Amino acid sequence: YSLDSAIGTSLAVIIPTAISGVIKHHQQQNVNWEVALYLGAAAILGAWVGAWLVGHIPPAALKRIFGAVLVLVGVRMALGR
Repeated sequence: YSLDSAIGTSLAVIIPTAISGVIKHHQQQNVNWEVALYLGAAAILGAWVGAWLVGHIPPAALKRIFGAVLVLVGVRMALGR
């Protein structure tokens, strides 16, 4: 199996879990569907752009970018923002 196959399988396993969670939260009226629609559209667009970028950015650069994002998130968390 390839890494792509592992990623695809992992994403496929997440789907039933997410669906059951959404159903339960909807039953408890914990879902703002207007916000969910916007977030869903943004997630689909972001996934498409991200998949395209991965094919156009060298792996070493992706690792550095990811590392920089982790550092920035860590600093923000440490500063309580």
